[in-house]
Formats: sequence, structure tokens, C-alpha cells
Amino acid sequence: MKKRIVFLDAGRVFVTFGERHEVLTRIAVVAHAPHVPTREDLIQGGILLEDRGDALEGPYDLIDSGRVSWHELYLKFLSVTGLDSGKLPEFRFWATFCRHLEPIPEVVAILEELHTAGIPLVVISNGEFGSLHAADLVSFKYEVRWADVIVSSLFGKKKPDPAIWNEALRIGKEHVPYLKFGQMVYVDDVLRYCTAFEAHFPGAHAINFDGTKQPARVLRQALHELGVPFKPLLPSF
Repeated sequence: MKKRIVFLDAGRVFVTFGERHEVLTRIAVVAHAPHVPTREDLIQGGILLEDRGDALEGPYDLIDSGRVSWHELYLKFLSVTGLDSGKLPEFRFWATFCRHLEPIPEVVAILEELHTAGIPLVVISNGEFGSLHAADLVSFKYEVRWADVIVSSLFGKKKPDPAIWNEALRIGKEHVPYLKFGQMVYVDDVLRYCTAFEAHFPGAHAINFDGTKQPARVLRQALHELGVPFKPLLPSF
């Protein structure tokens, strides 16, 4: 069945990103904070959770689920570092925070082709302000226009919660009337989210792809094989 829409994660798919506890530590150093927080300080300050053995995103659940708002995160950061809003205004905090996000040009080139081909692109990210920035950054620097961007901290649910998949489907049907599951493709670097997407939408396809470790041609070939309108790869000699 011809694919009509592509859903995709942001981090490690089309942008690189750093561990957020390390990013927060670097911001404290840049801002000459009286106290540079450790990971334990960030946990004690209510920014991160204890690592519960979930190697994926457990420590960031407070942020990604929206239980700690973006503004609250900023205030908690001031508290654990001894900074104040005069020394580190909120706009500067977020501007510095977002510097750890960088597009992956070879993958973005594929997204440009998809957009040019008229394929709606929908971002589904477990994240916060940075996820929105990543999507905006790619649109600002490249010829990529998103059909929509779903960010868990705003939506209040995280992947693989069925509610976030249902929201993706609702958006998909706005852009592709009478959309069938078999016309949907999802790209994520986390295998269990790919599995959850396919289980929730029988007949849909997911591609497990990490743009920080795999060449973009792997994604291109996978999309081509699933019927996304790409020119086939030329053989190498």
C-alpha cells in the first residue's frame, strides 16, 4: 500500500542532542553559578528523577510528562545553582539550553525530499522546549515544513501511551482524509516505540533508525522499500 504520511521522532532521528543533566551542568558553568550541580543535586532539586533502571527516559519523566513546566524547570535550576534571574534571565537560559541540538544534514535532506513530494511530516517527541526548538530549527534552516509537532510535555502524555498515538492519527486524518493504517510510517531511534506504534496501528510500518549512528541511506532505503515516493538508490561501483 502506498505510504501517504510519515511520523517521526526528533532526537537521534533528525537532530543530535545531549543528555539534559549534562546540558544543565554546562549552563551553570557558562553562567558562573555559585554552585555547579551534580546529577544528584538535580534530583534533590526536583528537576530529575532517580534512575529507576529505565535506560531510556526515566529520569526525565517529570519534564517530558509536563509535571514540571518549562518555567518551573528554570526556577528550580536557579535554586540548585544559586543563580538569580538577574544573572541568568530565562530567555538566556533557554537559548543556551537549546544549543545542544544540531540538525543531521543528511537526514534532513531526506525530509526535504519528502516535503517536496507532498508527504505530510508529523513530529512525535517525548521532550520539552528543546523538541519544539529542534523542529523550528530544521524548518528555519532547511526546506522542511511540518504538518504538526506533538511534544509530550505540552500534550501531557508520553510515548508509548495510546493517547499520543491517537492524537497522531487525528492529525494525520486532517492532512490525509480517509487515512488507512497501512499508509502510515513511523521513524524512531527507540525500538519499543516502533513496536508500540505497529501494535496500536495494525498494518502500519515503523523504522527503527538512529541518525547519530546509522548513515542516512539506511533510512532512505527503508522508506523506499515501504513505498514512500523516493527514487531508488543507484548501485555503487
